[in-house]
Amino acid sequence: MSPSPKLLFFAVLFFAFTLSSFAQKPSTDPEAAAAIVNGQAGLSSNVTPVNVQQTQPGQLTIGSDTVFDAVTGGIVGGVRNNASVNTAAGRSQAGNDDDLVNGDVRHTPPGGTIDGLDTVATFGGAFAAQAGPSQGQVFKFTMMGNHPLAGGTTVIPAKIDEVSLVLLNADGSVFTTVPVAPFEQLFLESPNFEPLDYRSGKNIEYSDAVHRAQFFNRMAKDWHTVLVPHVVNKVSITVPRFVNVRLSDGTIIQARSYFTGTAADGSTFVLMLNLLFNALFDNEVVNE
Repeated sequence: MSPSPKLLFFAVLFFAFTLSSFAQKPSTDPEAAAAIVNGQAGLSSNVTPVNVQQTQPGQLTIGSDTVFDAVTGGIVGGVRNNASVNTAAGRSQAGNDDDLVNGDVRHTPPGGTIDGLDTVATFGGAFAAQAGPSQGQVFKFTMMGNHPLAGGTTVIPAKIDEVSLVLLNADGSVFTTVPVAPFEQLFLESPNFEPLDYRSGKNIEYSDAVHRAQFFNRMAKDWHTVLVPHVVNKVSITVPRFVNVRLSDGTIIQARSYFTGTAADGSTFVLMLNLLFNALFDNEVVNE
C-alpha cells in the first residue's frame, strides 16, 4: 500500500535530523570542513514549480551530465529516462505503538478544516501581534489536531519514508553507502514519539508538549495531539559525484554534489548541494 502524503514531511525530517546530528565535528575530509565553515544557507524563495509529469521517480535520473539552473533551481538538461530512486529496497510496518497518554484515546476527528483538501484533523484560528512592526496585524493559522477548547486526544499517523544514500565516485563506481538503518530505532524512540514529562503535561510526546504550551490558557486539560509512527517505505537514492550548474550569466560549471566527513562517533555525515538535494527529495515526495 502506498504511503499517504499527509505527513510525509517526516521523511525529510528524519533525513535532515540525521545529517544535522553528524555535521558538527568533521575530521576526515578537509573539503567538508571548509564547506561547513564557509557555507551559506541555500534556501531560495524564487524556485519555480517543477513539472511532476517529467520528474517522477522511474523517469528521473540525475547523473554527472545533469545541468541545474543556479537561479531557478530547475533541471535544464542531462536527465535520462530511468530510475534514480530505488523503492524496492524494502517496505516494513515496523513502528512504535506505545500507550498514548496513558491509553486515553477518545477523540479522533475524521478530517481537516481546509476547504477542498482531504487532510488529517486540523483546526484554525487567528491572533493579533502585540508588538513590533506587525503590531495590530492579524495572522490566521491552521494546525493539526482538534480544537484546544474541545479537548480529547487526536491520533495522527506519522508515516515515515526512510532514505539511504548511495554515493558515487566520478567514474560511476560506488564511493560509499550511507544507510538510514542505524538511526531508525533511535528516531522511533526519540521524544518525537516517546512520552516524557514536561511542564505542559506528563507522559506526552514532545510536539504535544509544545502544542499544549502554545494554547495553555485556551485548552481543555485533556487536550492532546499524538503522533503514531510507522515506517511505510525504505528507499535508496543514488547520488553522482558531480553535476553541472548553469550560472546567471549562462556559464555552465561542474559542481561537487556532496562532501562527506566522519563524526565523533565514527558515523558518516553528508553535505549535499542544495540544488541536488531539492531535486531528489522533492521528487521522492511527489512519488509518495
